[in-house]
Amino acid sequence: MPMPEADVTLVRANNRKEWFLGSVVNRIPFSRPRARLYERLGKIQFEAVDDTLILRGVEVLNPHNIQIGRGSVINRKVLLDGRGGLEIGRDVGIAERSVVLTGAHAFEGGITDHVWRTRVEDNVFVNIGAMIMPGVIVGRGAIIAAGAIVTKDVEPWTVVAGVPAKKIGERTPCEYELFRRGGAAAYDADWR
Repeated sequence: MPMPEADVTLVRANNRKEWFLGSVVNRIPFSRPRARLYERLGKIQFEAVDDTLILRGVEVLNPHNIQIGRGSVINRKVLLDGRGGLEIGRDVGIAERSVVLTGAHAFEGGITDHVWRTRVEDNVFVNIGAMIMPGVIVGRGAIIAAGAIVTKDVEPWTVVAGVPAKKIGERTPCEYELFRRGGAAAYDADWR
């Protein structure tokens, strides 16, 4: 059954926007203009766009369904999937080559998309190459080890590792600011 013309037009517009964000915007060598373009063109919802750092090479799917809290840092080559809705809290660090998913394909009776809301709460660290699967809630202050695949919710202030990720430790609750542009402790290299 073919899609209605209005739906086809919307899909094509979204594909062009994602292509532009992923081929042009994510290569801009200055972080401030890059973040503002993600906000204006991609409609990513930032709590404080100037106090959020998105490094070059980040890929976004359905950016208008992504919310990012103040002080979060999204590193190079990260994939953020907004198809089902993605919430990233305050002061979250997501390391290189990590993937945060909100959607998947099902193959029963043909190929169909399924989406679930994914949430990464405040003060979480996602280490290099980790993957958070659709529908998962990563609790406040949790640490996801390098290469881990998170398939179930993660309790606050825990450390998880492995495939699939399992609890291997706990973290002492604490308050901190990961990134503030121009603050006394901020690393303010705009070319990142």
